[in-house]
Amino acid sequence: MNRLESGMNKCLIIILLLTSPVAFASDIGNNNSFSPDYLRTLSRSASTETDAAFYNPAGLTFLSDGLYIQLNNQMWDVLVDVDWRDQVYKSRAGVILAPSAAVVYAMQPFSFFLTYGPKAVNGSADVEPTHPYLTQAAEQQLIDIIGSDDPDTLALLETKRADLELAYLSGGITTGVSYAPFDFLAISAGFAFSFLQATMDVDAEYQFLSTDPTVLRIDAVGTGSGIGFQAGIHLSPTKDIDFAVNYFSAT
Repeated sequence: MNRLESGMNKCLIIILLLTSPVAFASDIGNNNSFSPDYLRTLSRSASTETDAAFYNPAGLTFLSDGLYIQLNNQMWDVLVDVDWRDQVYKSRAGVILAPSAAVVYAMQPFSFFLTYGPKAVNGSADVEPTHPYLTQAAEQQLIDIIGSDDPDTLALLETKRADLELAYLSGGITTGVSYAPFDFLAISAGFAFSFLQATMDVDAEYQFLSTDPTVLRIDAVGTGSGIGFQAGIHLSPTKDIDFAVNYFSAT
């Protein structure tokens, strides 16, 4: 491993860490991310149907007694063209399978719920002609080595290939109970177990003047988990009016 290659590994990791808050938004590295919560209509925030298990658990107390099961799947395809340094980068990302499920048992004045589903699915793929993050990392390391950021010198850094994919998936299970002390008022409380998995795949090759080609390959996976809670209140002063406030803690 030569000096440029070693430095590129460190520089790339630093760049990805510094840009991580936006790395999973719509920028030079990634398309917008989506989740079942994002794709829903806002009216579901006061739902009193089975999908209230996801968005408004307190509303489940308005269901008739019985067992309810709901299975869902969402899919999306995103095409993004980003202009950066007078270069157009084309990126495409999509998800075919993003399943979620809810099981509810209503027994007035209580309702018990269990849900599973993805909270966010993010990533980038098929970025053409090269991935900007890799170009940025290679240029920064070259600047550190030669002590100059002269554009003509940086232009001598030949990119033979530069492929980078970042992917992020978070999901979880939420369970809890809802209670309606009055016909017009219901409250809910629950616990959530959340998980995440982030991956980074890099395959790049650069050459500066007559030095040996620098090959960079990274295949990294990170995982995490956490516990959170949910609390909510639902008010229905009339048959046709519903108000709901819900809090889902960050994990």
